[in-house]
Amino acid sequence: MSLEEADIRCQIAWQLDQNKKYDEVVAHVLTGCLSCVTNPKKRFGGREMLFPNEPPPWIKVPESEKSNPEAWKRFHKKKMRSEMTLEEFEQFLVDSDLSDAQLAMEIAKFRRIEKVASWTHVRDIRRKQKEKRLEQEKKEKEAKKLNLEAKKEAEKLKKQDEKRKNLEEKQLKDDEKLEYLEKMKEDEKLLEEDLDEEIKDEQSAENEEKSKKSERKEFNLRKDMPWCPSTYDFLCTDKRSIIDQSQQKRMIAMCQSLMYEGQLRHSGNRDELKDIRRACEPEYDTLVAAALEHARNEACHPLDYSTEKSIRFCLNRFKTRQIYTENDTFSFKSPSFTVENVEILSGIRSEHQGIVPKMEKMLRSATWQSELILPDISKKCEVKHWELKPPAPKTRLLDDSIAHDLISSCKQTTVLSDATTICHLLSPNWESRDYEFGIPIRVKIQRVDGVDKKCVTMSKPVPSTSISKATIQRKTLKRALKNQYLKRMPLKKSQKRTQDELMSSEEASFQESQESTAPTTSSESLLDSMLHEMKMSDQKFACSSSKSDEIPENSEDLAYQYAIFRIGDARILIRSNGAHLLNEQGDKKRQILENCRKVTFEPRIEYLSNGGAMEIGAAEWVWNYTKAVFKTSQSHVIYRTNYRLDHVLQIDPLSMRIDKQQPPPDALGILSARCVMLERMIAQLEQLEPGEYCAVQERDRPLIVVPKCSADQRGGVSLGASLTRDDCKRTTDSWKDDDFFHGFCRDVALQWQIVQGRAPQLLLAKDSAINAQMPSKMNRNQFQRKKTSMKRKFAQKEAEKEDAKRQKALDLDDPNLYADFTNPSILPQNFVKPKPKNFNSFRGGGRGGGPRGRPRARGRGAFRGGGGGAGGGGGGSGPSTSDSVPAIP
Repeated sequence: MSLEEADIRCQIAWQLDQNKKYDEVVAHVLTGCLSCVTNPKKRFGGREMLFPNEPPPWIKVPESEKSNPEAWKRFHKKKMRSEMTLEEFEQFLVDSDLSDAQLAMEIAKFRRIEKVASWTHVRDIRRKQKEKRLEQEKKEKEAKKLNLEAKKEAEKLKKQDEKRKNLEEKQLKDDEKLEYLEKMKEDEKLLEEDLDEEIKDEQSAENEEKSKKSERKEFNLRKDMPWCPSTYDFLCTDKRSIIDQSQQKRMIAMCQSLMYEGQLRHSGNRDELKDIRRACEPEYDTLVAAALEHARNEACHPLDYSTEKSIRFCLNRFKTRQIYTENDTFSFKSPSFTVENVEILSGIRSEHQGIVPKMEKMLRSATWQSELILPDISKKCEVKHWELKPPAPKTRLLDDSIAHDLISSCKQTTVLSDATTICHLLSPNWESRDYEFGIPIRVKIQRVDGVDKKCVTMSKPVPSTSISKATIQRKTLKRALKNQYLKRMPLKKSQKRTQDELMSSEEASFQESQESTAPTTSSESLLDSMLHEMKMSDQKFACSSSKSDEIPENSEDLAYQYAIFRIGDARILIRSNGAHLLNEQGDKKRQILENCRKVTFEPRIEYLSNGGAMEIGAAEWVWNYTKAVFKTSQSHVIYRTNYRLDHVLQIDPLSMRIDKQQPPPDALGILSARCVMLERMIAQLEQLEPGEYCAVQERDRPLIVVPKCSADQRGGVSLGASLTRDDCKRTTDSWKDDDFFHGFCRDVALQWQIVQGRAPQLLLAKDSAINAQMPSKMNRNQFQRKKTSMKRKFAQKEAEKEDAKRQKALDLDDPNLYADFTNPSILPQNFVKPKPKNFNSFRGGGRGGGPRGRPRARGRGAFRGGGGGAGGGGGGSGPSTSDSVPAIP
C-alpha cells in the first residue's frame, strides 16, 4: 500500500497491515491507540477497516462458496425498517399509562394532524381503556361470582345432606309424622301458589297506575323552559363553528363542573379547553363584534333600557337619603382637606400582596337574618320587576343609639359608617353605578366616663346631579330580587350557638393581640363588662323575639351587625346587614356552596345576553368583594339577569372565588390604592373640629371634605344644584363599548347555552339541530327594517323630550339667570312665565270680517254680511237685502 508519510496516522498499524498480520492489528487497536482510533475514515474512506475484501475469520464460509467473493455479503445483517400499523398503535396507546397531554401529542405525531383534532382520538382511547378496564373488572366479578356460587352450592348441598339425614332419622322414628309433614308440604305449595297469584295481580295494578301517570306527565313544556333569545336575535347566522356539537356539549359539561363543583373532573380537561380556545380565537373575535353591533342596532341600547315607573321609584329612593336641603350652604372655596388619588400598582394577584379591609372584632351580631333563595335555574326564573315595593323604613345612622353606644365604648375607634358608604369610597364608578355623590359627615363630642370622646358619623352617600339609566336598571333589579328571593326570619338556636362560638373565638384572638401590644387597664375591664352585659341583653331579646313567629316592625334594624374593621393602620366601626342563610331549590345542588352558612348576593345585568355571560369588570368586582367582606359572608353569589330585568339567566357562585377563578386585571391593585386613600381620609376625619361637613366626590376629581357655613358667610355655596335631579342621563353618552364590555366569560355558561349545547365564546355548530329552525333571509331582512323604523321613532321621541326639557328649563326673561348668588344679600326670585295675551277678538262668521255693525263695501253686492254684527248679514257672500242694512238713527 503506497501512502505518503503525511497520510499514515499510525506507523505501527501501517507496518502490521503491510505484513498482513491482522490479528496483531486488532490487538494493537484494542490497546487504545489514539492515532488509530481518532480518524479511521480518513484512511479507509468508510470501508471495512480490517477485512475490506474478505469475511472475518469468525464467519465460516462453505468451501463451495469461497471462490465467489460476493458470497459472504449475504451473512451481513440486513437493515429492516419496522413501522406500526394504526391498529397496533391504538393498542399500544390503550395499554399505556400516558396522560391526556402525552396521548394528544403522540396521536398528533403519528397521524400528522393538529393537536386540537387529536383530542377526539384521545377520548376514543380513554373510552377503549375504560371498556378494557370494565371488561377486566367484569371478568373478575364473574370469577368471584362463580366462586361464590360454587361455595353457596356446596353449602346448600351440605345442608340438604344434613336435612336428608335428619328426615331419614325422623322417618325411622315415626311414620305418622312423615305423613303429617307431607300434608304440610302440600299446604305450603298451595299457599305459595296463592301468594304468587296475588303478587302478580298487585304488580299488574302498579304497572297500570304507572303507565297512566307516565301518560299524564309532560316534560319540557315551553312555558316552563328557561329564557332563550329569539332566533332573529342569534348572532352570526351565516357562520358556523369549527367545533362540532358533541365537543361543544363536552365543553358545556366542563363549565358545569366548574360552576357546581368548583373544579374540573379530569386533569387533562384544562389542557383540552386551552387548545380548543386557542384554535377558536377568530370565532370569538367575530362573536364579540357581532354582539356589540347588535346592541348598537337595537331601538333602545341595553344600557339605556328603563321605564318611567322604575325611574320614579329609584329617584324617590335616592332622595330619601338626603339630609341637607337646597338652602344649606358649604364653603367649597376653603375645604377642610383633600384626599388625593393614589397610583394603582399592577401585578397584585393575592390579598397578601396589597392592603384589603379585614374584620378585627365583631361587637354585635344580627338577631334577624334573611334567607336567600337560589331558584331552580333549569326552569324558567321570571323576575317580578313590576312589583316594586319599597323596603321597611330603617333607622338612620345618625339616630342609631346602638351604634353610638358601641363607638363610645371603643377606645381606639372614632369613625362610624355604613357598609354602603365605605363600598362607595373603595370602588370607582362603573357602568351600572355611575353618579357623583356627597357624604354628609357629623363630628360631635361625647362625654364618656368623665372623658371627652370625639365621634365622627358618616351617613349614606347621596347621589348628586343626574343619574344614569344603567344605574336605575341595577337599582330596580336589586330591589326586585330582594322582594322575590329574600325572606326575613329569626335566628335558630343552633345558629345562635355557632355565631356565639365564632364571636368568642374572634374576641379571644383580638384580646390576645391587644394583650401583646398594650397592658390591661381598669377601663378595658370596664369595657369588657359593658360589652358582656350588652351581649346578654341581646341574647335575652333574641330568645324572647324567637318565641313569636311574627316579624316585628323593627326587623330591618334587628338585621344590622356592628363590627370593627381595620384598613391599613386605621380602624372604623361599620354597620352592615348580616349575611343571608342559603336555601337552594332544585334537585341539582351546588357543592361549591355546600359548607357555606352565610352568603351574600349582588345582581349582574347581562347587556349582551344573546352572546353569553359577560366578564365582570375590576370596579364591579371590587364592589362585590367589599360587600362580601363587610357583611362577613363565606361566599358571594351573582344573579346574572337579562337587561330587560325579566329573567334570571344564571346563578354564578364562581366569579367571586379567588381560589377558584382569577380576579379581573388590576382589581386588587385598585382596591389596595383605594384602601390607602380611605386610610388617609380616616386620619384626617379624626382631626376635624365638631360640626357638620360634606365629602364631595366629583367625576375625575379628588375627593374633598367641605365644612357647612352660614348663609350670610362670603364664599358659601348652596347645595341646590348638587342635589339629585328628577331626570336621568343616557349611559351610552359617556360609556363606550370598550368601557362596559370586558369580554365574554369562558367558564360561565348561561342556562340557554346549556339547553342548546352551545359552548361559551363559540359560534353555532354545523350539526346543531337549531340550524333547521333559523328564519329565512327574507324574514330576517323584514324584521331588521321594522327594527330600524322603530329605532328612528324612538330617537325622534327622545329628541322631542330633550327639546321640551331644554325649553322648559331655560327662559331668557328669568332674572335668576343674571343674578350674582355669591353675594349673600341676593336671594333667588320666584319667576312665573307670563301667559301670552289673547288677541283673538270677536270676528264675524262670514267672509265680511268687518267691524261690528259696519260692513265693508266690497264684493259684488252692496254690502257683504257682517258675520254676526249688529244689523249685519247672515255671513254669506251674496248681495245684501234691505233687512240687512243697519238701522242708523
